[in-house]
Amino acid sequence: CIFAAVQAVTVLVYLLPLFKTNSKSSSVAFIVLISIWGFLSLLWIWSYIVTCWMDAGSVENELYKRGLVNKEGKIINEQLLPPEIASIPRCNSCHLPKPYRTHHCSQCGKCYFRFDHHCDVIGNCIAYKNMKSFMLLLFYSSLLLFISAIISIVSYTMTEKVDLSYILVSCLFGILIGAVICIFGCMYVPEVCVNNRTTLERIAGNDPKFYDAGMNNNIKQVFGECPLLW
Repeated sequence: CIFAAVQAVTVLVYLLPLFKTNSKSSSVAFIVLISIWGFLSLLWIWSYIVTCWMDAGSVENELYKRGLVNKEGKIINEQLLPPEIASIPRCNSCHLPKPYRTHHCSQCGKCYFRFDHHCDVIGNCIAYKNMKSFMLLLFYSSLLLFISAIISIVSYTMTEKVDLSYILVSCLFGILIGAVICIFGCMYVPEVCVNNRTTLERIAGNDPKFYDAGMNNNIKQVFGECPLLW
């Protein structure tokens, strides 16, 4: 709802007047700003879908893709389990193999590898497969709010067709909420990228450097091998 509201106000109230103003400078500003806004909006939608709706890295889903468990999350045949999987200790709740750094989420009813926390805001766990998209979701959210405030000022100064009250609300809302989201997102950088430690491991009091593989390798474990896709 917040994303839709910000989109509507930014496009209809701020960008549309730039488009309707018959001047070269406003046309150039509109093309540049709508391109940046549209590109970041698409990245936000991608990160939102992956974070909220895709599997966060559950053991059940990985075993299901390999044909080792059924749709109910039950092992089809113990004899079919490869030795390296059969030797892993079992979870007391879902009774599936529980690899190292795996935690069972009582709210989702599944075990997640590299479990960070269950986020009630997005309604999903944050774990190995969506930690990257979660951090990017926070980054794109704050960036869009900041840019919306900038677009409102540009539109006001170039067209003078935007109500000043809209500008004040957008700047106040965009900067304050964007800053809060940005600060919250930056809290993950030291633990994830520097220490390679999840929130759950931090709460449990694990040694900050126990899983540290070097900053470059820590980042690659979350964001992937190719820097262009980070």
